[in-house]
Amino acid sequence: MAVSYPIRLVKWQTAKDGSGDLVETVVKNISTFAEVTDIGGSRFFNQGDTSIVHDKQFRIRFNPNYNPTGNWRVIFHGHSYTITEIERENEKSFFWLFKGTAEGKR
Repeated sequence: MAVSYPIRLVKWQTAKDGSGDLVETVVKNISTFAEVTDIGGSRFFNQGDTSIVHDKQFRIRFNPNYNPTGNWRVIFHGHSYTITEIERENEKSFFWLFKGTAEGKR
């Protein structure tokens, strides 16, 4: 049996403020548990700066109240992972597999 870690699923919404700037606000914040797998990472150079990318896979128990989309992020050990892929495990309704990417130092 795999170890489950506490994570937070955060849904973000982008809207314009009074001056016309785009502002992100948190719409929903859910605490749950997930099996976390490190699926790799990379390093690349962007305008003279080195950026490090960490990729993880989160296996989360299905809950019909979540309804995840690309506007969600996973907070795990203080890092914010942008969800890049959402799928159901083996096309069944028991678990979701989220693949997320985080940039920056670890």
